[in-house]
Amino acid sequence: MAAAIAFPAVAEPIAAELVAPRSQPAGKTAVPMPSRSVLDPDYAPQMMSPGPFSDVSASPADANATVRIGIQQTTAVNVLQPGDGGFLDRTKDRIREAFGSRRVEFMTLTRGELAEAIRNGDVDFVIGQSDFIAQAQMENNLRLIASFWPVEARDVNSVASAVFFTKAQSLDVQSLAQLGDHAVAAISPDSFPGYLVPLYELSRRGYAPGYLQELYFTGPPYENVTRDVLSGKAAAGILPACVLEALDRQKKISLSDFRIINPRRETELQCSHSTDVFPSLTVASLQKTDGNTQKTMATALYLMPHTGKEAQWALPASMQSVLDVFYRLKIGPYQYLAQWSIQRFVKENAAEVAVALIFILMVVSYAAVLQMMVRRKTLALRKSMQERQRYEQEIAASREHIAAIERTGIIGQMSSMIAHELKQPLGAINNFGNGLLRRLHRGPVDPKVLEGALEEIVGQGTRASEIVDRVRGYAKHPDPVMQVLDMKPVLEKAAKEFHHIYPDAPPITLACLPYSWAEVDAWEIQLAVLNLLKNASEALHGCPDPQIHISLKDVDGMWHLSVADNGLELTQEKADLFFEPLHTGKMSGMGLGLSIVANIAERHKGHAMAAPNTAIGHGCVMTIVLPKAKAPISLGKS
Repeated sequence: MAAAIAFPAVAEPIAAELVAPRSQPAGKTAVPMPSRSVLDPDYAPQMMSPGPFSDVSASPADANATVRIGIQQTTAVNVLQPGDGGFLDRTKDRIREAFGSRRVEFMTLTRGELAEAIRNGDVDFVIGQSDFIAQAQMENNLRLIASFWPVEARDVNSVASAVFFTKAQSLDVQSLAQLGDHAVAAISPDSFPGYLVPLYELSRRGYAPGYLQELYFTGPPYENVTRDVLSGKAAAGILPACVLEALDRQKKISLSDFRIINPRRETELQCSHSTDVFPSLTVASLQKTDGNTQKTMATALYLMPHTGKEAQWALPASMQSVLDVFYRLKIGPYQYLAQWSIQRFVKENAAEVAVALIFILMVVSYAAVLQMMVRRKTLALRKSMQERQRYEQEIAASREHIAAIERTGIIGQMSSMIAHELKQPLGAINNFGNGLLRRLHRGPVDPKVLEGALEEIVGQGTRASEIVDRVRGYAKHPDPVMQVLDMKPVLEKAAKEFHHIYPDAPPITLACLPYSWAEVDAWEIQLAVLNLLKNASEALHGCPDPQIHISLKDVDGMWHLSVADNGLELTQEKADLFFEPLHTGKMSGMGLGLSIVANIAERHKGHAMAAPNTAIGHGCVMTIVLPKAKAPISLGKS
């Protein structure tokens, strides 16, 4: 049922971008004029001036020259003013009267033939539809002479329009938005008001050219379109404005049988119409036509007799609205717009392209800056890692160096400790030896007494040997040999050994619960306790009722091993100096005893401290803080 839509020569295929709807402001949109257009600001005033052809410099007209007038062959020519069907005949008579019938030659030509005649200069004047005249004017620089002005139109710019209509009783099509799903009948693709104007209206409302998928052409006469609509073959029809009224006056149809779709007010054109209004028939001259001939033609047309109720010729209309149609549909002189090019795309979308370029530039700049920052951060991170690795190597070397220094210091301390600690076993050996000599001088010695003295001498010699071995062990491996031990036997042994060494020392009491576990080096802890006991014993020299008390208490999850005495009153300031290296309060002291205690406490992951004995108001309390340990697994299972 539907035939393929074909544009006339002026209306080549419309560009694909019109498929996407575009918003269009009300009224006409100014279209850029091509470089060859004569619709420039200087031309129109010349045509409207009293001497409209005063700018034409041509030789006087030859009185015998033939005036050739090309008329566009179209079904719309004699129906634009249906009530005055003889308007074109009256125009021909008027022209013959002005030039003489023998000098005038009328040629009715098709659109293509007339365009060829204009290019070859085979005609002097052209009478055609506004779409043809507008394109010919741009291509051949025609001069507009006069435009058709019927009584129904407000002016020459409001003559041509189109009307969409449907059967009065039909509910299938209520608006232009419903046309795309139905069959639509039109007269011919060559009709400017009957085809291009409706397409322009649909495009202006955002519909693509292919929107009328079932559009077909009936061909003349106009009754074919109305007949198809009434029969239901077409849901809607398209005709030039004023045709329905003319057919109604001729009794060929009844207007009541039809309903207008998208009706417009009849202020510009007093006929039913659904689109904007445009110029219609226009007379134009070629550039080669001499000025006197143009004046004669213009005078003849302007002064053509009429009664006031008939159509007439008036000053030429502006072709700008027709160019708007060409521009939007991308046809005729703007057909090149249908062919995509990057230059045109940039020109038409300059703002969007500028925004896109700025955005791309910002993204690229951001990416470049980000990449540069990442590179900098990577270099900084790599440098930092290298620095860290170097620092770690330096730290490791420093630790090794410090360890060596500490080991040397420990060896030095132990060397001093030999001198300090060996005095105790050597003194004991000396005492026992002198005692045995005195007994021997007095007479026979009881074997048991002799055995006990010799055992003590051997024991103290063994202890002195252990001290020397321990110093040698520190030189090879400075870390203590740690074992989880019950602290009570360790403390008891230290107290017992102290009494063997110093039998005249004050009495010692021990408060320690059994199974008080700690991970310690027993020999070092005993050494530290012996130093604390020796320090307390010397502090009690000359004091009445001297006493020393050893205790082991759990304080906040740590063992507090304390040695307290009831000596003289002591301040905290003095107590804070006790564990300082080389600090001593005795004339013959070296200041190593308590320093050794502090070092041993630190080697056991603890610390040593001193404080006044606040429990009795005088004396001193020396404390070694040690971590607690869990009972050995084997003992726990038993």
